[in-house]
Amino acid sequence: MDRAFVDRLHAYDEAGLAEGRLTPTHMLAVLATEPAQRRFCSRGITPEASVHPSLR
Repeated sequence: MDRAFVDRLHAYDEAGLAEGRLTPTHMLAVLATEPAQRRFCSRGITPEASVHPSLR
């Protein structure tokens, strides 16, 4: 696959996530029986911000 195309697509996705135009389609979660000491959200994208505006 053309590396420049992949780089452009990744940049588009990152910008869309940062601007709120796109919502994540993948999630990685760590589940536990006890509450977490602190919450970590990659790139500051919270679960609340991940819901598409039309579904809020």
